Amino acid sequence: MAESSLERAHTVPTPATVYKWVGKWVLIKYMTGPSLNTEDLDEVVTGPPQARTGLYSLQEVSSLGIVAVRNDKDPGAFIPWSAVLVVVGPPEQKESAGDPSSVNLTPQ
Repeated sequence: MAESSLERAHTVPTPATVYKWVGKWVLIKYMTGPSLNTEDLDEVVTGPPQARTGLYSLQEVSSLGIVAVRNDKDPGAFIPWSAVLVVVGPPEQKESAGDPSSVNLTPQ
């Protein structure tokens, strides 16, 4: 059965170049809601959305979104494509790029 125009409109294309960045440090800009107080998980938090930008190690890429981590202790966060504004990367990295301090964000 052929894919309908509605299904095509809701399919997020994933650029092949993003797959090449898995395992590398990239700059990600994304939208998120207000932070949750981890001491009171029953609380409902409201507030305006925020744009956040950070250097992340890209762990996974799928048609639904990306999984990125900030450091080795970070369990990672799933960011759906609908919340991703920009993925820039990877910047110039040293061969031993195991942490963000090895990343050079200066344009060449």
